[in-house]
Amino acid sequence: VRNLEKEHGSVLRGLLRQRKAAAGKAVGLPAMQNFPNGMEELTTSLARNKDIRFQCQVDAIARDEDGWAVQAGAQRLQGRRLVIALPVNAALALLTSLAQPPVPEIPVARIANVVMGFARADIPKAFGCLAPEQEKRFCLGAMFSSAMFPDRAPAPMVLLEALVGGRRHPERLKLADDELIRLAYKDLKTLLPLPEPPNFVQVLRPSNGIPQMEMGHVNLLAWRDGLQERHPDLYISGFGWDGIGMNEMIKHGSRVARAIADNLRDEPAPAAVRPVYF
Repeated sequence: VRNLEKEHGSVLRGLLRQRKAAAGKAVGLPAMQNFPNGMEELTTSLARNKDIRFQCQVDAIARDEDGWAVQAGAQRLQGRRLVIALPVNAALALLTSLAQPPVPEIPVARIANVVMGFARADIPKAFGCLAPEQEKRFCLGAMFSSAMFPDRAPAPMVLLEALVGGRRHPERLKLADDELIRLAYKDLKTLLPLPEPPNFVQVLRPSNGIPQMEMGHVNLLAWRDGLQERHPDLYISGFGWDGIGMNEMIKHGSRVARAIADNLRDEPAPAAVRPVYF
């Protein structure tokens, strides 16, 4: 939505132009993809890279005569280029040493997932829903994740996830797991003929929240862009800068990787030490 407004002057104008551009093309629903065992497959594969340091918290970054210095506990790491691929607030905590950002942090929305499993035969076929605030529901919404990604549940089962909390009701995250389960189940039972009790239930409480790109976020992006212009060997990416979806982060991460590769190609080759024979 933000890109539509930025490129076309308004969201409505952008949507109309997109529709005209798509005229005559095959139209279908956007595909949703994931790994068979969830996003953990991606991180597990990345962890096989022996050059990655784990459990290595970065305390500070600084410019020096060799490029960049990264302080991680007692370790001081050096590099000519620095890529900061962190959620916005974690990145701001490090970047403040280079320049004062327009805001010290951005708001985040924390959400708890109440995950319930049911026998497929007991549940009508469904995809999910979002609840408008005027309906005064306990859940922000719900989705049958096994309908999107069949491997999320064994063949005779379905997996239903209820979302609770967010910016609307952060106080609900203080409830105990049993109470979250009871209230989420009660809410969804008014929409679906859910059997009682669920075959499986679990509450997931992510430690981090979803960055909220609210009014003023464009100023933060301009500050980031200015910082990168002043430090051409600094690259800033990650969760919440240009979007919160995996597609946005992959696109921006790919652009950063290409920019680094292009800069490496443009650099003069270091003087080679050639053998001299007598």
